[in-house]
Amino acid sequence: MYPGVYPCHSLHSTKIMCKLWNDDVVTVSRSQVCVLPNFAMTDYVAQGRIRPDNVVELNNCKDHLSYYTCLSQSATAAGTIILQGFDSSKITGGATGYLQQGFRELKILDYVTKLRYEGKLPSITDGHHHNTVICQLQEWKGNSYMPDSLHPAI
Repeated sequence: MYPGVYPCHSLHSTKIMCKLWNDDVVTVSRSQVCVLPNFAMTDYVAQGRIRPDNVVELNNCKDHLSYYTCLSQSATAAGTIILQGFDSSKITGGATGYLQQGFRELKILDYVTKLRYEGKLPSITDGHHHNTVICQLQEWKGNSYMPDSLHPAI
């Protein structure tokens, strides 16, 4: 332990004798809780850094992806320390329309990859860009086609 650094669980008290301008002497007592120096980082910088104690401030998170990034950097659930209350609707409120559309497109592309691997993809589906491939599959299967593996929430 370094001089002047106290264990985090202790309370450090100091008494000082002060002589006032009128020659009165008073005792001033000061107590201080140990504060450990630390640092902060954004959710973006925190990615890939797993820590045993993960202190998070969730009120600045913009969406559920930011929440996920902050909370997933803990080695254990017990090691996650949330500083104060937060808006839980950002986690439970559902994904945005853009994100849902992205998941649907990924499922379609996964299905196309499976069909191509199995040799069951018709020759009309020959695009090299994901939008082209999705449009070609929808021409073949119908505009509202979605693979069976698509989760109902999406």
